[in-house]
Amino acid sequence: MDDIRKIDFLLSIQEVLHSTAILAVMVDSTMRSVSEMYKWPYSTKHEMKHLGGTLFQMQEKFRELLILACAKMVDDTLNNTGSLLSKNLTLMSGESKNASFHREVDRLRHFANVIKHNNSVINSRSGASSKILVGEYGVPDDTHLQSLDQKYGNELRDNLLVSIFHSHRFCMTLLESLGFFQNESLYSEPDNIPEYMLNTFVRSLPGHPHK
Repeated sequence: MDDIRKIDFLLSIQEVLHSTAILAVMVDSTMRSVSEMYKWPYSTKHEMKHLGGTLFQMQEKFRELLILACAKMVDDTLNNTGSLLSKNLTLMSGESKNASFHREVDRLRHFANVIKHNNSVINSRSGASSKILVGEYGVPDDTHLQSLDQKYGNELRDNLLVSIFHSHRFCMTLLESLGFFQNESLYSEPDNIPEYMLNTFVRSLPGHPHK
């Protein structure tokens, strides 16, 4: 392998690591901000409802943004890797199907398509991704994405970190299987994924309050 190709491969790996770290930091910092905002003072019941409603909607929109961001990381990896290897890599390619957490990533990308093209509503009569989510993944038809997993606060944070982990491991094991590098530890799953993500990608930041 020539030096330029090695550099391109290393850049692909670095891009996945960088995207993973940024998304994990975004989750941690956003959910910390939400937690602090719940402590804001209010004078009336109306103000309490206004603040609470805003924070609920903020978390729901943030969840959608993270799904889209994870899907983009996967698509970017497939496109960049395919270009380097002169292959047409898709999520349905044999190489992709052998990567870790393929099923979880496939489901997430269909959710991303529903967010982008179907106003976040799963309706099997109006889109291929909705049809797959209902038929292959057992997601209830005619359902708004927000109602599928109504988690907030730390539970939402942990769920988002798990989605980032799945996307990260899919990309890294895909690259590993294609010969970009070797790392057998990628195929083992940590006992506590959210803690692993926080310790690996977030708490190492200078000044983090829980280093």
